[in-house]
Amino acid sequence: STELKDDAKYQIALTTFKMARPSSYDAQSTDAAIEQFTRFIKEHPGSELVEESQEVIRDLKERKAEKALEIAEFYDGQEKWSAAAVYYNKVIEEHPESSSAKEALEKLTVLKKRQEREKK
Repeated sequence: STELKDDAKYQIALTTFKMARPSSYDAQSTDAAIEQFTRFIKEHPGSELVEESQEVIRDLKERKAEKALEIAEFYDGQEKWSAAAVYYNKVIEEHPESSSAKEALEKLTVLKKRQEREKK
């Protein structure tokens, strides 16, 4: 039945999502889960699982933004400011809707001011 097939494909995407748990963050697993949920939504737009799939995709994208912000903060703390700027910009550009984007923008502004002061 179509409903059974929909559920099976959703379960595959959900399994991939569970492999991308925060404790062992793996960008490849996270990207694979996003891809599978996106494919599920595209192939089964009428499924009752679409809304839940969209929520999981938002969660995964938020997780990616948080990880990029953590990396930026690490480099910032090590005074490797150009590397920190790369990751702050990554959060802002790739995840503008995330809760991490505002924080990344604030920290990038502080970083730029610090760099300007040090040039003087």
